[in-house]
Amino acid sequence: MLFACPTPVPKLAPLVVPMGQNSTAALDYYIPQTDDDSYQQIGTPTITIASITPEAGYPANGGVLLSDGVTIRWDHPGYYNVTVTTASSWWDTSKTPALRCTTATNKSFRVTVVGVKRVEFQWGGEPWVDITASPMNCIPIYSNISYRAFPDPASAAWPSGKPVWGGSVSGTDTSVSKAYSTLGQCAVSAECGNQINGTMCVVNLTMEDTSTKNFSPQLGETATLNVKLEPTPPAGGFPGLYFELEIVRILDGGGEQHIQWVDADPSTPGVIDLNRPANFSTLALTWNGIPDFSLDGDASQAVGPDTFTGVSASFKRKLPPVTAGKCVPPPLYYAVARLRQYSDQAILCRAIRPVYVPQVVKIMYSPTAMSLLTHDKIEPTTGRTIIAAFSSAQMLALKAAIPSAITAFYGGNVNIRCVLAPAGGAPSDSLSFIKGVASSPLGQVPSGDYFGNINPSGTAQIFIYQYQLTCVNAYIQDTTFVIPVSPSEISRWLPTTAAHEIGHLLGLVANNGVLNGSTGHHNKAPWVHRQIMNPGGVADNVDQMLWRLGAWSFKPLNKSYAEFVLPVPSP
Repeated sequence: MLFACPTPVPKLAPLVVPMGQNSTAALDYYIPQTDDDSYQQIGTPTITIASITPEAGYPANGGVLLSDGVTIRWDHPGYYNVTVTTASSWWDTSKTPALRCTTATNKSFRVTVVGVKRVEFQWGGEPWVDITASPMNCIPIYSNISYRAFPDPASAAWPSGKPVWGGSVSGTDTSVSKAYSTLGQCAVSAECGNQINGTMCVVNLTMEDTSTKNFSPQLGETATLNVKLEPTPPAGGFPGLYFELEIVRILDGGGEQHIQWVDADPSTPGVIDLNRPANFSTLALTWNGIPDFSLDGDASQAVGPDTFTGVSASFKRKLPPVTAGKCVPPPLYYAVARLRQYSDQAILCRAIRPVYVPQVVKIMYSPTAMSLLTHDKIEPTTGRTIIAAFSSAQMLALKAAIPSAITAFYGGNVNIRCVLAPAGGAPSDSLSFIKGVASSPLGQVPSGDYFGNINPSGTAQIFIYQYQLTCVNAYIQDTTFVIPVSPSEISRWLPTTAAHEIGHLLGLVANNGVLNGSTGHHNKAPWVHRQIMNPGGVADNVDQMLWRLGAWSFKPLNKSYAEFVLPVPSP
């Protein structure tokens, strides 16, 4: 039985199409279907695209009907309504004579034409940036760079297999990512009929091994900080980037404390440039270690992240206050070179290098005090020579040797420099050899808190008269005491005491759980002979002090503590 004259139904495909590609109309099926051969089709059905109507906001010429009448080329993204008309003619042979009938159908289709609207990239949690906003987008080496593409229209779904990523990335997802390990320029593109292209440039900033690792502003030294920017920037520099170099201290908890800006452009003498364009391959910048009053200001006492563990307690590294206009104190600073973006000051690249500042001890000799040693010390009752006089040559040798002898006690892992002080009064961070009186000790430091070397400007004194008196008393109390004491023995004793007093200035031996020192800040009993921080005249007799029974050294814990508070650069 025949239900009706068959009506052709059209189709249009694809309905979600990349920009620049085609949709084609064709016959889909007939309704209703016949269950006999009563209808015979006359010729072939006709298929016509009757209209292409853009939705609001999209151009009338976004779809172009091709000459075959059934194919549309989509030239602009958007939403379009397409009407397709089909018609067919039939003979109804169930009638005599056969009757001719014609059927036609109009059907509408909504076509989504999709292009790439924009492509963005992001790194390190920074805001997303349009890849076409700059002719060259600088990105940091080894960082994971994320890319994402946006469709046009914004609410459209991507056609199957789109977008197609190209250049230095690949894939067909909405987003892709890559960590770059090769310096230089590379391309990135996303395609969905149209293609958006961007140029990336992988950059790196380093501080070279030739940079100064250890310097003393107190001694008029400057640090040279060598910076390298790769690859070679284009003329005018990497677009959108600037360079700066800051001296900081790293704090417990991970923060940074500003200390000083380093002049970023040595080509403009007399002007401190806080930053400069990223238009260099190498830079040799100079740090003088003296913060500027207006640009830097003071820095308060702080605590570093490193920990020293002692007898029953531990402590974090103490960082002394920094005063603008004065040399920075020991022990440790960091030169931080940065590439920043002009747009939002975000840090693109960062290079960091520690710079160590030694504890300087200026050695001063009172002429009156040292002249005592150029004469024999006579015991008045017996007339015996207790201490043999130094010759002029021996005195010169003693003065020259004391700084290095003190330094040798501390060893190469303690960043301390003992130097001869300039003429003209006792400066801070000094150790003075003065005459003293009968009641004077062998040496002393002013009372105060020195633990952790928190007061690196402290002073100490050595009293030469007491050395003579101690030797005289040793002979009076024990006539087996060997005399005369030689200049070489005094030459060993003096720097030993000096190392002891400097130890106090560094915080030895604090009466706390870290160092477990006595209330007088010495090693506690029971004592091991000839340990430098032993209490004078109690733990060791004069023969010990004169090195007649062996050499002196620091207690291992005290030595480790000094190495911690005054660290040296790694090899």
